[in-house]
Amino acid sequence: MTSRLPDGAVSIERVDSTLLCDAGVTSPVVFAGERNTYLKFNLASDDDIGIIRFEHCIVSKLGYPNDEALPGHSLYQFGLTHYELQLVINSPWLRELNLANEISFPESLGHLDGYKHFIFPFHDSTFECLADSFQERKVAHLNFATIQELKHLFEN
Repeated sequence: MTSRLPDGAVSIERVDSTLLCDAGVTSPVVFAGERNTYLKFNLASDDDIGIIRFEHCIVSKLGYPNDEALPGHSLYQFGLTHYELQLVINSPWLRELNLANEISFPESLGHLDGYKHFIFPFHDSTFECLADSFQERKVAHLNFATIQELKHLFEN
C-alpha cells in the first residue's frame, strides 16, 4: 500500500488489533507516565475492558473530535475511520515535533523518526499518541488505583 505513495505522502493504515471498541459508550481513559501511556476503553462485547499500552510514548492527547466531527480532522482525507486503532504514515504531527526539536538540537533532525503516530477515534473523543509500539490486553474487570498496577497487568 504505502510503497506506491510518493515519499512524504500521508496515509492511514489499520492496525492489527483484537480489541473492538464499543461504538456507543467507549468511555476512554488515559493513564500517562514518562515512559508509557495506557488507554482504557469499553469493548463491543460483554462487559470487557480493553487496555492498550503505548510504549515509550513521548506525547499523547485525548479529546476533540468526536465521531460526528471526525470528517473535520486533518487526517480524515487520508482514510481515517471510526472506532479502530490506526497508524499514520508520514505523520505531520511527528514532522512538526522533529522540526521543533531541531531548533534547540540542530544535529538531531529526524531523531524522532522511529516513533509511530497512533490514532483511535471513539464515539465522543479521539486518542492520538507518538510511541515506539503498543501491546494490548482484554480484561473482564478493572480495579486498580496506580500506574504500578497497570504495569503489572502487562508483566503477566
